[in-house]
Amino acid sequence: MAELIEEIERFYGTADADIQPFDERQDQVEGALFGSPPLASALLVEDEAGDIVGLAAYSFL
Repeated sequence: MAELIEEIERFYGTADADIQPFDERQDQVEGALFGSPPLASALLVEDEAGDIVGLAAYSFL
């Protein structure tokens, strides 16, 4: 997921200098999805080869 989030940021034109380091982003994703309590949920899409090719993240306010 952390890799896909970076791809999304690049797609929308985020400058390299503004992209969060991968390790930090991965820690944030893990904390949000697997913390106690979880702050967000995500749905992932796999292609036929089993590669994750899409995501939808959501949270309840």
